[in-house]
Amino acid sequence: MNPQRKKIVLKAFKSIDKDGSGWIDLSDIKGTYNAAKHPDVIQGKKTEDQILQEFLETFETAHAMRNNDAPNHVVTKEEFEEYYNNISASIDDDQYFELMMNNAWKLTEESRRGMGTKGWSNQAGATKQGQNASNIFGRKPQQATAEPGVPQNATEEQLL
Repeated sequence: MNPQRKKIVLKAFKSIDKDGSGWIDLSDIKGTYNAAKHPDVIQGKKTEDQILQEFLETFETAHAMRNNDAPNHVVTKEEFEEYYNNISASIDDDQYFELMMNNAWKLTEESRRGMGTKGWSNQAGATKQGQNASNIFGRKPQQATAEPGVPQNATEEQLL
């Protein structure tokens, strides 16, 4: 992960680590992640704490598997960085990675007010204004080009 990405990951970690202990535990995440509306909590299958513990395990899993450890529901800075290093590997654009982190962890004033940039959208039915508003980097929309000899709505079988 390059230094720009690592910086935003550390910023996110610090914003979640409410007590400054150097790790994220259940008390830290309770102020950041609300599990009350989770379907399993609503249906009475799990408690909010169980959902939060599962959420914390998300960040520990790769590290725990690699080190043959069991998740302990405490996320270290190293585990958090490793999780986002794996995510980072699948995102080519640094600005998009930053956008994703800002929106996911409410790192900017705009995202805290629910006004964060939404990313890209070039969906059918979206207004031109909406398409342009979500094109945050000013890139020209790419038009899909038809492949010669392949029907526009080809099935998987036709493609193979």
